[in-house]
Amino acid sequence: MNARRALLAVLAVALIAPAQALARPAAKAPPPPGPPVDVKAFLLRADEAAGDTFPRTPSFGWAPVPGALKYEFELATSALFKETSIVWTGETDKTPAVAIPTALPWMTGNPYALWGHVRVVTKTGTSTWSEPYGFNIPAPPPPAQLPDYPGLVRWSPVEGATSYQVWFQEPSKVISSVVNSADEREYYTFHQLEPWPSKVTWRVRALRTLYGAMPNGLPAVEYGPWSKAYTSINPPFQVGSLTLGQTVSDTVTDPVDPRPHDQTPAFLYTGSQSFLGTTSGLYRVYVFTDDDCINRVFVGAITGAPAYSPRTSGPLALPSDPKAAATIYLPDGSEGSTQMADFSVVKTNETVSNTTPTSSSPAEPPTTQPPPTTPPTTSADPSQTGFTLPTPAGAAVDLWDSGYPTGQYYWTVVPVNVIASTSGGVTYRDAELPQEACQSGRILSFAKESLPTTTTEAAPYASGLSPDGHLASAAIVKPTFYGSPLVSWRPAVGAVAYEVQWSKVSYPWKTEGKPAFTFGTSALLGDATGTPLAPGPWYYRVRGLDPYVAGPAKQMTWSDPVLVTVATPRYRVVGQTSPVTKPAARARGTHSWREPSFSVKLPAYWRGVDHASVPSELRLHPELASYANATLLSELRRGGAVPTRFLAYDATEPSNGMFVRVLALPQHTHAQWAKTMIASLKLTSGYAGDLRCANAALPAGRALHCSLVLRGSGFRVRNAVYLFDRGKLTYDLTYASDVTRVTVEAPLFASSIRSFRIK
Repeated sequence: MNARRALLAVLAVALIAPAQALARPAAKAPPPPGPPVDVKAFLLRADEAAGDTFPRTPSFGWAPVPGALKYEFELATSALFKETSIVWTGETDKTPAVAIPTALPWMTGNPYALWGHVRVVTKTGTSTWSEPYGFNIPAPPPPAQLPDYPGLVRWSPVEGATSYQVWFQEPSKVISSVVNSADEREYYTFHQLEPWPSKVTWRVRALRTLYGAMPNGLPAVEYGPWSKAYTSINPPFQVGSLTLGQTVSDTVTDPVDPRPHDQTPAFLYTGSQSFLGTTSGLYRVYVFTDDDCINRVFVGAITGAPAYSPRTSGPLALPSDPKAAATIYLPDGSEGSTQMADFSVVKTNETVSNTTPTSSSPAEPPTTQPPPTTPPTTSADPSQTGFTLPTPAGAAVDLWDSGYPTGQYYWTVVPVNVIASTSGGVTYRDAELPQEACQSGRILSFAKESLPTTTTEAAPYASGLSPDGHLASAAIVKPTFYGSPLVSWRPAVGAVAYEVQWSKVSYPWKTEGKPAFTFGTSALLGDATGTPLAPGPWYYRVRGLDPYVAGPAKQMTWSDPVLVTVATPRYRVVGQTSPVTKPAARARGTHSWREPSFSVKLPAYWRGVDHASVPSELRLHPELASYANATLLSELRRGGAVPTRFLAYDATEPSNGMFVRVLALPQHTHAQWAKTMIASLKLTSGYAGDLRCANAALPAGRALHCSLVLRGSGFRVRNAVYLFDRGKLTYDLTYASDVTRVTVEAPLFASSIRSFRIK
């Protein structure tokens, strides 16, 4: 049926086109092109489910236009696109997609706060603008509390966050951190044996580094919402010999579990006695690259807490009168006169600037809203190891990668004494040399390895113009595109910006052209002049840039090289088509769909539609109206308490589909229910009289599994129906396929039904 419908469409075009050509006056100039259609925003792939809500700045794609020389794109805060509402403009070559290098502010509207549209330039002129595509970017939910430790609070990392603020409510103080933990130094320092108070109330919010500048000056804040108030309870302080414990980030490790951290971790320890037997209430953490503890690379701030987590807002202002400090919460500031045990001056990394690891100038506290920074262009010298990053407020407290799994760091903690001077005031001096603390056995190791940027999942996050003239997303591991594809990636923990390189070989890597630098999470491959990549195989890789690493080198780990092939076009672009492509092969893997009352996994190349997404899905992919049963589609549009809750269809084989319906029934016995369900199936339009039903045990529960064939004009469809009795509700999960493909699709349907869960 689908082949016949497509053939009729082709014949119609062939018959109409000659008539139009004959009617056109020879001397009249050809008309300008129509506007691009099927404009769509996406995060990773142009064929992902249509959406209108995004956690960060999306990319845009649209159906290609025949004869396109370039596309011009505008982003605005109004669907009217008045000059005062424009927030970004750009253009792209023949690739029907664009990456937006601007951090859009948190914005929600009625119905949308942000709008994008595109027009095409051809030899015959410039088209009108496409229909506006609206979307919202709400602020992310606040971090959630994670299990804490004595003297340490923790929270869940937020995707895209580059730092955090923690609001300790008892001292009425906000501190800053680039890791997902904060020590409680205010509560312990100078009141250690009885933490003041033992109940800690705190809140946390995520921050992001702003990039790009909006022409209309619309402000964008760097912070998300505050969490609710969390509480942590600290047990009595453990006395005894000073002993090292675990290192903690979103990963918790010890010598038995040596997994690497992706950022500088927090350090846990217990006790208060040095190896000489003296007792102190203050401590300092040191980190070295060698187990002799000589090559020092990190110096922690002095604290009285049994945990240390680096802060970018600086250390406590240690008082010249410690007795007075026992009755107050200490503010941030300088540690004053601090020395190692050999009287050499030592400065914590929390007072180190972001330009050099040896600076001793105090760090400034973070501002509420740093000014936006315009990203550098890709015309920078590719031999440079980095590019101009926005200088983040606060100290450089992140460590370099250790070279895991062979490389590692070594850490220890030394007690700190308060030394009174005869002229008044005090000096804070280590009670031990770190090297002697390590020699005494108080030494542990840990590894740090920044996470590589995620650029692929079953198939690369890449979209572009296919050789046969469609907007295509990678459906196989080694995709092929015409011209420069748009590649995307997931944000890496700690990264503020990214570098993208491409090479003709994966090893040894040799960067071609000028690398792309961006503060976004997508980029077009190709030279900065807009010249597309030459035909042939290409490898690309992406790495993050972390400005909180001390010293000039800010690079993080490269992603694995990803292979894409640039091909010459096999056909010209013959018309505007949907971003749903006809991939050469089906993508591997699955994606999950979650609704309030159920969840199910689908093959990666299937598209899912519910009540919220059906308007945009029909606008972007009108073929859905011919693939789906009209009754089901009508119910899905209505939403509310109607039975149909979800539809899905195979983007590569329109005869394959599935739906979920939730039916309300009066009180019944299970036997009555089964009899009613079987009778209703026999009334289905097109039923051919071959219904077979049997009980089935599935992960979602006991089900009635029925199989039947529906016949119509030119088609025969096999339906596999799974019915679940939930008392007053019946869940109907039905898979459909052309009878000629039942054997091929059966394993996929079986895998999906095993993933079905009722909440």
